[in-house]
Amino acid sequence: MMVQTPIELYTVVLGFKYYDLMWEMFKVFGLVYLPFVGLMITGLTKPFEVPIGNGADLAMRRTVIDFFLMCIVCFLGVAPAYPLDITEINYQPVCAAGALKATPGNTGTTYDGQFQSMMVDSVKVPILLGIFLSVSSGVTNATIQAAPCPNSIQALMSSVVNTSFPTPLKNQVKAFNAQCYLPAKAMFDQRSPDPSTYTDTMNQYGGTSDLNWIGSHTLQLLYYGNMSAKSPVPNFPYNLYPSQTVNYNVSQGYGDIPQYGFPTCSQWWNDPHYGLQQQIVTTVDKNIPFNPYFPVGPVSERVVQWLNQINAPMANTATAYDVVSRTAVSDPHTFPDMHLDVDGGILTGVANVLVTVGQLKDNLFKEPMDKAKAEDILPIVQAMTLFIVLMLFPIVMVAGSYRLSVFMMLSMLLFGLVFTSALWQVLTGLREVIDNSISYWNFQNPESKPVLNNFFTILYFLCPMIFNALIGGAGFTLGSSLSNLSYG
Repeated sequence: MMVQTPIELYTVVLGFKYYDLMWEMFKVFGLVYLPFVGLMITGLTKPFEVPIGNGADLAMRRTVIDFFLMCIVCFLGVAPAYPLDITEINYQPVCAAGALKATPGNTGTTYDGQFQSMMVDSVKVPILLGIFLSVSSGVTNATIQAAPCPNSIQALMSSVVNTSFPTPLKNQVKAFNAQCYLPAKAMFDQRSPDPSTYTDTMNQYGGTSDLNWIGSHTLQLLYYGNMSAKSPVPNFPYNLYPSQTVNYNVSQGYGDIPQYGFPTCSQWWNDPHYGLQQQIVTTVDKNIPFNPYFPVGPVSERVVQWLNQINAPMANTATAYDVVSRTAVSDPHTFPDMHLDVDGGILTGVANVLVTVGQLKDNLFKEPMDKAKAEDILPIVQAMTLFIVLMLFPIVMVAGSYRLSVFMMLSMLLFGLVFTSALWQVLTGLREVIDNSISYWNFQNPESKPVLNNFFTILYFLCPMIFNALIGGAGFTLGSSLSNLSYG
């Protein structure tokens, strides 16, 4: 049986472990036989409730049929009989070439250590339920393989936002903002330079939105080359980046030569060895450790792949660095002093008209839902729900008198929970098709908050709930129909 997430490996094993435990306890206390006792009592009393003749015969025949169906459901669909080695439950991501097959205890995640004490070597599963789950797993995996592999810019940017940047780097970004970006932006606003000197560059890098971040190519062209740091910048050796003012003061006996130098703002941002942008991108790329069970390349390389995928202009490493660094410095939680208030565009204008639904405006138009967190937590919710259904399966079946309708309802619910992974994969593929049809500048621009992101985040919650409710109801109806057919 193949699952779709590392945590699902453990919840399935634990689900069957507690399934077996519940069944054994019910056997010890004799509870597993209660439905049969109830059917025998019904079979003995039912003929006396109808006139002697065909009615009594019919009641007896139905009792026999019910007993036959209960035996099939109980012994083949509920009673654990088939020993399953837990290594037969595995996980191998479809979209990670060269990924190793993960098994419980060997996933390359922190789950391995935390769940170790709860694991068993093997579990027993009901024959029909095991077959049903294997088929569900096969259908789910085939659907996921048919869907395109995600290379979502939102998923990549969530990796950037979730990166933990060291304090010295944060301080450098803050210093660059104060010593380079803010003075340059003020000069641009006050002096109104000739548009012919910068229009082409501005249009090439996203229009006027290029002015709204510290790595602005327009400001680099106009000002950064002629502006220098006001204080020594770490990592820049003084002998390579000297200051005439400092040299003069030292020659006059005032102070000593500092350890670090005074690069121009352009060097401070772009230097391939010490530059601020290079430090930000390197930190992001190193934030994701290599996992042989789910090997992925550096974020910057995956951004280049995405740029090529959507046929974006200038699909190169330099543009990828812009996307990564701009997302990083524009995140208000990571760099609170760098968050700029910019015009929200036409969506904000429309939202302001909706004065009677102000809360909707705030939630849908202005405040983006955290899709990255939703994508992280929903698979855990799915895996835990799968665990709960497996653990409670024998209890519900005994309480439901081993009815075929109850068995089909629970089995279809398990199918729905397993297939939810494929549903999310298809939704992700559809979202990316729509995302990639929009100019990539919208996603290079973290200030823009499209409603599309919130819409698909809501779908990630709603679609599985609706699907599982429908599939569970359909299973109950199917089981009831099969039971009625057995009566002729």
